Amino acid sequence: MTAPDRSPSPASSAPSVGIDVSKASLEVALFTTEEEISASRTVPNTDDGFEQILDWIERQADVNLETAPGRIHVCLEASGGYQRSVARFMHEHGLTVSVLNPQRTSAYADSQLNRSKTDRVDARLLARFCKKRGPKPLGAIVF
Repeated sequence: MTAPDRSPSPASSAPSVGIDVSKASLEVALFTTEEEISASRTVPNTDDGFEQILDWIERQADVNLETAPGRIHVCLEASGGYQRSVARFMHEHGLTVSVLNPQRTSAYADSQLNRSKTDRVDARLLARFCKKRGPKPLGAIVF
């Protein structure tokens, strides 16, 4: 069995996912093209919610996560530790995961003249950042 592909290129055609993390919930946005959001939804920040995200990504992106999980690049911000469980879960399931410094995404939001600050807007911003900037994925995760 070969290792899953975990090497998306910047601004790749692969789908990107932004996850805005809070203690109780995860706002998730998916980009399949560079210019527009394909879908978004909210799930609980629990193991069941993480499974819902995987199922939802497969349906929305029309990708088999068992054979090609590395095609999906997930970006989330470091958020006081609340991101750890979902980042670990996605990484363990073979998705490419980047945990970003919130200052970096805030600067990106400013450069995009984004003045709104809601969970949905933040998830979309993270997905767009992931798609356009292709941030470095995590290596081995140690928690």
